[in-house]
Amino acid sequence: MIRYCDARGGDRGDQVRVSVVTLAGDAQSGYADRSFYAGTSYFNTVRGLRCTSDGRRLYICDSGNDAIRMIDLDAKNVSTIVGGIERNRLLLNTTHTPHANPNHVVLQPRMCAWDKSLAKPDECLWFTAFDTSGDFGGQIMQLFTSTGQARRFEARISGRFHPFGIDITATGVVVVTCIATHSIYTFGAGTSHGFAARVSGLGVCVPGFSHSNHDQTANQHHTPSDVIWFDSEPQQRVAYVLDSGNHLLRAAVYQLKDSYLKPFLVNNNPPPSDAAAAAAVASAPAPAPAPLSTSSDKK
Repeated sequence: MIRYCDARGGDRGDQVRVSVVTLAGDAQSGYADRSFYAGTSYFNTVRGLRCTSDGRRLYICDSGNDAIRMIDLDAKNVSTIVGGIERNRLLLNTTHTPHANPNHVVLQPRMCAWDKSLAKPDECLWFTAFDTSGDFGGQIMQLFTSTGQARRFEARISGRFHPFGIDITATGVVVVTCIATHSIYTFGAGTSHGFAARVSGLGVCVPGFSHSNHDQTANQHHTPSDVIWFDSEPQQRVAYVLDSGNHLLRAAVYQLKDSYLKPFLVNNNPPPSDAAAAAAVASAPAPAPAPLSTSSDKK
């Protein structure tokens, strides 16, 4: 069920009128695309949700129906953009192998994010998906909203990969949480594939809780379900991680140096080695000024 909440303030700050209406769906799960006027549309286990910049279209990860659905507030209807139970079944039966045509087969989409590297971010919706049957495994996919075409991003990563949360940086880097290894990974920008770089978490299938101020890859998470990557400063990046299993919202701060992301303390204090170096520089005696030249010196 997709609902809309309209909150409007009155004459005083403590007087707020709130109205909640159901845009689409029902308390009962199912699968049906319909006009607002033609009856109830149905969803099944909705997860990720994104709205276009004009506020007129909503894209939904309908995980239980293996589909990306769209609510068009101008046309007043619900439609399936890519995937869908029947469409997936037809594609799989036609190709005989799941890997023959992976681009339009969407299985259990999870979370989604706009591509912030584009001039118009809502022209490309990235989303994660995971096939529990094991044929496809973890997927990262792109949906081009102007054409309705989907493309699979080849995530080059070893070991178990169950992507969940996703964000795209302003430079096009793909940031993904993995609930199998309880870690956060980044993938290269601007291509249809990318090698994984683990930026937080141990990379093992054991949940936990710990933190390191000097090495973010030594942190432990428990089912990180979403991530937001924020360029806080020209040389600093912040990853906000929804650590669901630990019931926490966590922040990992990175300092950009020599084209690599270097972990930095959350409180923005430098690591001890850097602090010691800074203290040594501060305590060192200032060099003596060079003597001024005189006319006799020149002779």
